[in-house]
Amino acid sequence: MDSAPGNGNENRISDGEWLLPDEAEAPWRPFGRYRRHLATTSIVGLMILVIAVGPPHVSPPSSRAALPPIDRQLLWLPVSPEQDPLAVRIRAFDWSGQPVGTLAPPCRAPCSFAPSPDGQRVLIAEQPPLGVPPIPGSVYDARGRRVGTMTDPSARWADDSRHLCLMRPAGAPASATPTNSQAELDIIDPERGQDQLVATVTGVTSPSTPAFWDLLACSVKSDRAVLALSEREAVHDIRVVQLSTGRLLYARDDLAPGASCGCPIAEIEVAPNADMAAENLVGGGAQILRFSTGATFSWPASAGGSNRILGISWRGQRALTAAGIYDVSSGRLIWPATVVSVAIVASRPDSEDLLLYLAGPNGSAAREVIVKGDGGSIPIDKVGQAA
Repeated sequence: MDSAPGNGNENRISDGEWLLPDEAEAPWRPFGRYRRHLATTSIVGLMILVIAVGPPHVSPPSSRAALPPIDRQLLWLPVSPEQDPLAVRIRAFDWSGQPVGTLAPPCRAPCSFAPSPDGQRVLIAEQPPLGVPPIPGSVYDARGRRVGTMTDPSARWADDSRHLCLMRPAGAPASATPTNSQAELDIIDPERGQDQLVATVTGVTSPSTPAFWDLLACSVKSDRAVLALSEREAVHDIRVVQLSTGRLLYARDDLAPGASCGCPIAEIEVAPNADMAAENLVGGGAQILRFSTGATFSWPASAGGSNRILGISWRGQRALTAAGIYDVSSGRLIWPATVVSVAIVASRPDSEDLLLYLAGPNGSAAREVIVKGDGGSIPIDKVGQAA
């Protein structure tokens, strides 16, 4: 790309073009910020992002509540059915399903909490009314010590559990055409107070339908972030950006400028390591894309080819559908779902283990369960563990 980004005349990369790091276009400006994409309607969002609680002071742990350990990966779930208008009451579990401690970081309800992938950090923030700018959030470690702040708490944790990545709309210059949509990607270290602009990305939108950039995965370990420009019915554009340089590693555009979207991808789910992606197709079925090579293959018919993929595991070898968890390569059923609703709450770093939220009709009998990579399951007992 010889023309400067944002002038409205930049050459677009052809569909599915793979750019090796040393062949990629020159680095974009180094790092920025953005709010998260379209709010997901999944149950996971309700659990992780809409919990009412939080105080203006740190509540000391009760004598009955142990502080969580710092020597293992943790899962965080809200203490139920209690809600505190001045604190977010959350309980830690390890990946064996055992409760290992509780915290009550201060926050005035309604609040949200977002644990880091390893569970050793938690981002706590007040939820502002619609139309009101984000309220800065606080990052706490597993022992309840405040270690940093976030100006915009809609940021997403990176896979190293220390950085967060954030997307925000970028102001398009006057020369840009109205069908171009720009966004900036930031990477933030809240403990050091560092915020760096990684890249500015540009996509093409339908003239009559608004579209939004979404951060699908941010991996410091693999040095890339996966972004998608979507409208309500389909995904227009996909970008993979190298975090360390801002270089564009992969680009795909399924919408021509000025055209209505006849885009083939309805939704895309990306593994937290930013390598594997599952693309749900508009006409039904799915395909798997590996970003490290650019290779794609069809979702096996044996896995119920018409089943929408709801999410994939950390390393991308397990995919969740409404029917259960399948092996991505073979289509073999690993764990059958016997409930009405199922969603991924958390993926265990560097494994295929998943924490799932299960619900019966109208949300009845809602519960969480850990499903191991081999299909074994461990129920989480929140009710039986009083704080």
